[in-house]
Amino acid sequence: MKTSLEQAMQAALCFVAFIIIQFAVMQCAALIVDNMAFNATALVVSSLVASIITIALFVWRRWAVLSRNYINTRPWNTFFWTVTTAIGMIPVASFILETCDLRISDEAVRRYANMINHDLGYIVIGMVAPVAEEIVFRGAILRSLLKIFDKRMHWVAIFVSALLFGIVHGNLAQGLNATIIGLLLGWMYYRTGSIVPGIIFHWANNTVVFVMMKLMPGTYNMTISEFCGGDTKKIAIFMVCALCVLIPSLYQLTIRLKR
Repeated sequence: MKTSLEQAMQAALCFVAFIIIQFAVMQCAALIVDNMAFNATALVVSSLVASIITIALFVWRRWAVLSRNYINTRPWNTFFWTVTTAIGMIPVASFILETCDLRISDEAVRRYANMINHDLGYIVIGMVAPVAEEIVFRGAILRSLLKIFDKRMHWVAIFVSALLFGIVHGNLAQGLNATIIGLLLGWMYYRTGSIVPGIIFHWANNTVVFVMMKLMPGTYNMTISEFCGGDTKKIAIFMVCALCVLIPSLYQLTIRLKR
């Protein structure tokens, strides 16, 4: 049995390893192409390679333990409510960012749009990246942190892992959004001991954003007020509808997500 210090060091090692992989792959790609921000293929391929290396390393080193135990319980209803939670969370998180007067930079939006418009964009954004990030931040980092704190202090572990998840996104707007989502994903992992609900949530969230940017380019960096044309009544109706999806979904998850 590892000591608390050893668990903390393993969590730190996992975080550093993730950062190094991302940085190393991006630097290698930058040596090959002139401008990463405008080269969609370089962005997509480097992200795909980094995710694959991350998954392979974390599974090989057993920093994250993969198991079919949770899937074998056939939690299909839970998956449904996880998806609806993700859908309801998107406008709520966007409203929080607008309230904090935070906006994603134009460069970040341009990079994301380039990836989305690539043929392999959805495979990376909607499928591979969610698996890699859940393996790292919930399956490895949070799993180690939960062994340090007792059940009464589990929110400390969840908060730390969510904060680290936010930091790796590289800017305040995306970082705050990722931290908020990370708190929910961490809670889901704590209740189930499985990264599968987090992967489902992550997939749903990224898929909705992907589809919206495909159908309505420019919405990724749009505030709720801008989306509703500045109409206060429309904003209120939009947020009420979002909460009507989010609150019942969260309630269902509290019932169905059992450790």
